[in-house]
Amino acid sequence: MLRHRPALRVVIFLMGGIFLSESLPPGLWVMLWGLLASFWLAALVLAIKSPGSAVGSVFLHFSVLLLAATWTSVRESELAPGSFASGSSDSPMYFRAILEEAPAKQGTSLRLVVVCDSILIGGQWKEGARFLATMPWKRAKFAQLLMAGQSVELWGTLAGFPRPRNPGEFDYGRYLKLKDIRGIVRIDSLERFPSPAGGTARSWFAAVRSQLGSVLEKHHGPVQAGFLRGVVFGDRKDISPELKESFMNTGTIHILAVSGSNVALIALMLYLVLGLFRLSKRWVVALTLVGLLMYMMITGAESSIVRATIMGCVIVVGTAMERRTDIFNSISVAAMVVLLIDPLQVFDVGFQLSFAAVLSIVLLYPRLEALIHAIPESFEEFKILEPVWKVFAVSAAAQLGTLPFTAYYFERVSLVAFAANIIVVPLVGLNLILASMTIAVDALSGWLAAVYAGLNEFLVDVLLGFVRFAADVPGATVETYGFGFLAAFLYYTVLFVAFSTAHPRRVKVGAGVCGALLCIMIFRDAIGHNTNLRLTMLDVGQGDALLVEFPNRTRMLVDAGPKTFGNDAGDRIVVPFLARHGIERLDGVVLSHAHGDHIGGLAAVMEAVEVGVIYEPDTMIASALHRRLREIADQRRIPIVRAAAGANISPDYRVRVYAVHPPPGHSSVVDLNNGSLVVKLVYGRTTALLTGDAELEAEETMR
Repeated sequence: MLRHRPALRVVIFLMGGIFLSESLPPGLWVMLWGLLASFWLAALVLAIKSPGSAVGSVFLHFSVLLLAATWTSVRESELAPGSFASGSSDSPMYFRAILEEAPAKQGTSLRLVVVCDSILIGGQWKEGARFLATMPWKRAKFAQLLMAGQSVELWGTLAGFPRPRNPGEFDYGRYLKLKDIRGIVRIDSLERFPSPAGGTARSWFAAVRSQLGSVLEKHHGPVQAGFLRGVVFGDRKDISPELKESFMNTGTIHILAVSGSNVALIALMLYLVLGLFRLSKRWVVALTLVGLLMYMMITGAESSIVRATIMGCVIVVGTAMERRTDIFNSISVAAMVVLLIDPLQVFDVGFQLSFAAVLSIVLLYPRLEALIHAIPESFEEFKILEPVWKVFAVSAAAQLGTLPFTAYYFERVSLVAFAANIIVVPLVGLNLILASMTIAVDALSGWLAAVYAGLNEFLVDVLLGFVRFAADVPGATVETYGFGFLAAFLYYTVLFVAFSTAHPRRVKVGAGVCGALLCIMIFRDAIGHNTNLRLTMLDVGQGDALLVEFPNRTRMLVDAGPKTFGNDAGDRIVVPFLARHGIERLDGVVLSHAHGDHIGGLAAVMEAVEVGVIYEPDTMIASALHRRLREIADQRRIPIVRAAAGANISPDYRVRVYAVHPPPGHSSVVDLNNGSLVVKLVYGRTTALLTGDAELEAEETMR
């Protein structure tokens, strides 16, 4: 497996070095450089004295590991807080910059990616970098006139990178850093120069992408054009969140990431078109390679397209030389190039999904294809549909291999994905071909371009209608909160056993590993149970939500955050947090008072998990929201207990939990804040006072 695949060996050691660097303390790259130089010198001496020496080979391989560790450490130090750290946050700044991408509207804001050579922060000039700049859309007077490559002048404030607001949430700040964004700027004032500047290579290719995309906009409606821009160029900014959600729920979101299928179709079209000009094979191959590289840059050179382009180039060259290429070496060369450019890409979800998908197809598809060929001749109606089954097999292989990544990152798995991809993948292929033809012939014949676009518009409408229909099928998705490494390892072990039925020994080994993993997963909670009191304050914005976990494994939620138009903290934050931690029952819920920023999210919580009892102040006011909660409680037979000072509400005898306010008979009709149910927890020498929105009047009462 490894002897004749040197690229695969290099990638294994590269990834080993990357993970080694992540486990080491930061700032050790100077020491790693020294070790790397020593290993290289030793390998060179051994190569001269004993060519082909096994020891020299070992030194060389470990040099690759140290190179990866060193380069990763350097990249991490570049991303670590430095000149644009939190210490500089909220500092006024000024710089001239070039737009690397056309501005995009995101919610109520204008989003710009800019690059500058130098920047003035707090009266000091510092080296520039790439920034994500935002400003309110209503203040972006000439946003439509801005284009990639445009030179602009910015005044604004440097903001810190956003962090996960709650445990387990997506780290958007880390994502931006991996995209080489060095800071976020809140724009106060923006001026554009009258003519575009030359710009960077990124901005030039972005301008080309925008120009080609405008051809699609000319011949299609906004929805269809936005979808086709995503399919052809990976530009998803004009696809609505609702449509993206539908693609997610049907397991077809991958079609909006430019990857292998795009490269294969583009390479095939280039090869066929160039062949019509009777060029020599050498020129056809050379121009095809140039075309693929240009397409890669125009689409933004994300991990998936870089991998696909490198593999495509290797296959095209190998075919021209009439040499059979090794698919594992091709994949490894693609991974090696990406990781040598930026080793931190190994942590990017796009990189992981892209390589997991292609490896899954390579490893699993041949076995699925063998099952198709094994269909008896007597089942002629099935044999006729053999091409359909092969499309299904490719989709199934990719879905099976990437399922753990999907379950972990997106916290859901689509149950209709296998069937949906049979329809969606071929249609998207036709969309890509027709969109490419529309762009190619538009300059020569607008009428012919309109013909291609008209047919494509019909196919896009069919595809989007099908995706929306499939997404609305009851039970289309299953939530996979809490899916972790152990579950993924168990899944891949089961998959290995299922595809190794022809090798009894492998089946026995896999079955043994499955049994061991199941035992570990069954007893993991018992072994790792924390016998201390744990309080987790959730960030729900304006309002409160706090989870109390007692030593005896009972749990109590104090308030559940707000519910406003378009934002339900219970549904968006509290319920996912509970699901992520495997919490299906709350033994108690405390409602501090009737304001919506404290009880607004509780309806979603009550509908998602089992609730034992609800505690509320003795004089809780029945607002419309409160009445809705009472209706849900009645439907689910959840008792509501009115608590006053002195009431003991602890579900664990080791922890004292009692109300200290309001006193019995207290009226909170006029002032809900001062009618808050205030709870005190005492555990050993630790105490916590949960005050709701109690103010000075309530404090005086509690003295």
